[in-house]
Parts: sequence; C-alpha cells; structure tokens
Amino acid sequence: ISFAGKKVALIGDYIRAGYQSHVEFYLDDRADLWVPENELLDTVTVLRHAFEWFKKRKWDIIHINSGYMDIRSTGYAANDHLVPPEFYRTNIEKIIKLIHRYSPRTAIIWATTTPVIEELAAKNIEKNIIYAISNKYVVHYNDIAMDVMKRLSIPVNDLYCFVLEG
Repeated sequence: ISFAGKKVALIGDYIRAGYQSHVEFYLDDRADLWVPENELLDTVTVLRHAFEWFKKRKWDIIHINSGYMDIRSTGYAANDHLVPPEFYRTNIEKIIKLIHRYSPRTAIIWATTTPVIEELAAKNIEKNIIYAISNKYVVHYNDIAMDVMKRLSIPVNDLYCFVLEG
C-alpha cells in the first residue's frame, strides 16, 4: 500500500496506543496521520463520535480497533462487561456501516485486540481493578469481530495472532 499523501485515521483503545508510535515512525511524513486524543474508546464512544470522525473528516484509510474497553468488567461480576457481547456485535457492525455511509471510498482495516497476560489479569482481579480482563473474553470478542468483518468483507489486521507469534 502506498501511503504517500494519504489521510489515515488510527482509531482505537489502549491497544492502539501500544502500536501508535510504530505507525507514526513508519509513516513518517508520507501520510497525514490522525488519532483521537482519548484512549478509552469502547464501541459506544466510537459511535458517539461517528459523525465528527467519519463524516466531517474524509479519510483514505481508517485502521480501527475497539474491544479492550468494551470487555472490561463493570466490577459487579467477572463476566459483567461494560459492553456485553451481543451489543458489541451490533456496535461494531454499526461503526463499519456508518463509515461506509459517511465516507464510502475510505478503506477500512479492523484490528483485533491483543492477548491478555493471564497472571497480570488474575492479580488485577484480586485487587478488584475495574479494568480486569481475562484472555478468554478477548478471544470471544475477537471471534465476534472476525465474524462481522468477514460478513462485511473488511480486512483484518490480526494483532492477537501477531503478538502470540511474536
């Protein structure tokens, strides 16, 4: 892919923050890169900003990830997610459809959520940290995203497998 002169949006949560500096280094001055200021981007927040991010601005490429913040526990139960799986599926489908509606020529790339180190997750759960996330939920939400992206013909940057193989 040639990025010369392209407008690129890098949208996502903490996962995006982890690879953002690498993308900035790779793209250097070849592309106009934009990222939202907020790293707490669950799918509800992305939908709330859809008009501003996808219609008001015109992108050549949107690389998007959302999942980690959706999976986080509300603190009431281990499987009590901020955005339950059925709503996550609906939300990511709406996000992709809104991008297509507002900016039909934009290339979309979905990125999966990276694995969770179970030992650290267990310590966070013991400490009652609200963002405690188990890897089994990452796998489940990634499966949901992969299913939606396959159905909507959206290419996937499988960061989960990349990290496991890395």
